[in-house]
Amino acid sequence: MGSFTPPVVQHVPIRLTIADTMREAIIRGELEPDQRLDEQSLADKFGVSRIPIREAFALLERDGLVRSEPRRGTFVVGLTDKDIHDIYEYRSIVEGHAVRVVTASVNADGLAQLRNLVEQTEAAMHAQQADSMAFNDLAFHRLLVTLGGNNRSLQSWEMIADLVAVFLRINSSMYRELPKPSEPLDAYRHSKLIRLIEAHEVDAAEALLWKHLERSEWVSRESIKRIKGQRQAPRPVEGGKGGPMPP
Repeated sequence: MGSFTPPVVQHVPIRLTIADTMREAIIRGELEPDQRLDEQSLADKFGVSRIPIREAFALLERDGLVRSEPRRGTFVVGLTDKDIHDIYEYRSIVEGHAVRVVTASVNADGLAQLRNLVEQTEAAMHAQQADSMAFNDLAFHRLLVTLGGNNRSLQSWEMIADLVAVFLRINSSMYRELPKPSEPLDAYRHSKLIRLIEAHEVDAAEALLWKHLERSEWVSRESIKRIKGQRQAPRPVEGGKGGPMPP
């Protein structure tokens, strides 16, 4: 048993699991704008009491994905292209400043932590493990902001981290289905960023990060559009007879 070292089991609060499931459903369009969310119905679906459902609603309202109306209930707001752009624009501001600070002053330990996450991300990419790739990708950007040393920036960045996590999962699973962009995404962009950080190329590192986030925004928008389009597209009745089946 001495060499057996399983990972520590992480306990995730029920409200977080429910919120994450609903967050992705809203972004994918499975829960549509202005749809009323019934607490009891959702509690039955998740097999929980109404308390974690209410707690999940509060997290989703923080994300701007639902709205609560007194005496009427909770309704889906959804996510627009402008919302996606605003999130990535905000990331460019916060992460752009962080990468400048990190590139100018990073130590060997910080560089090793960043490199380790890049290696894990690329390993997941080669293994076609979309969820693991997205998890490590988010961890890399979180560490970049953390190493930037501004606690207020990190706190505000964490407010959008759950949304970004969904974008990354969708991007990782949908990218191959998208039309080829005029300038393809560089699968090894994080490795290139590490080399610029190590060389203390401040302006070049910031420019590469901005370019990376701009491309990621495009992938997020197009992936979500495609997912919603697939849901709305009519499907033929089995056997080719009759009208379209509802999605």
